[in-house]
Formats: sequence, structure tokens, C-alpha cells
Amino acid sequence: AVTSEKGKALMAEGGEKRKVYLDLRKELMALVKNADPLAAEALLNAKVLPAAQSYLGTMKEMVKFQNELTEQQ
Repeated sequence: AVTSEKGKALMAEGGEKRKVYLDLRKELMALVKNADPLAAEALLNAKVLPAAQSYLGTMKEMVKFQNELTEQQ
């Protein structure tokens, strides 16, 4: 269980960024399904990839924080 304030904040941030990414991915898949490759590529480059990188960055921060906690014990 996450008990520290920093851990809780990272979990919340990760959840928010994951939702943004998943919503954008859903929008991207709709464009692909509707055979609109130009719009899909534009959305991918402008929003989906940056959202994915942001989400993964938060996940890396969570791993780093967990490692720091482990080293303290």
C-alpha cells in the first residue's frame, strides 16, 4: 500500500496521465478505423506520443521513488 504523500501524489499523477493517454489512443484508433491516416498521423505526433512519454516519465519517477524507499530500509 502507498502510504507516503509523495507516493500518493505520484500514483495520482500517473493515473491522470494514463487516462489522458488512453483517451487519446482511443481517438487515434477511431481515426485509423475510419481510414483517415493523415489525421491519425497528426494526432499521433502532436498528442499521443507526447502523452505516452509523459505517462512513462511519471512511471519512471515512481520506480525511482520505490528504489529510494527500498534503499532506506
